[in-house]
Amino acid sequence: MSDSTTTSEEEQALASRTMELCDEFSHFTAECAFICDAFAAIVKDPACINEPAIFGIELTAYKIKTRMIDINNRLIDIHEELTKPSE
Repeated sequence: MSDSTTTSEEEQALASRTMELCDEFSHFTAECAFICDAFAAIVKDPACINEPAIFGIELTAYKIKTRMIDINNRLIDIHEELTKPSE
């Protein structure tokens, strides 16, 4: 296999990963917007802040945080691939 074929395949794989991450991030931001609206509604009515609501908020915050870390790590990987010197 020639170097140009390998480079082209690597570029296609990188482009595919980038598009997949972009789509996932777009979906994630829509979810975050919904969650922000839900949190705003909850704090407007303190009576609905009970143990199940607190548990749900904590769980959701944890899931958002871990997903943000995952997306960030994948972005770092793509950035490193794009900025590595050509061989």
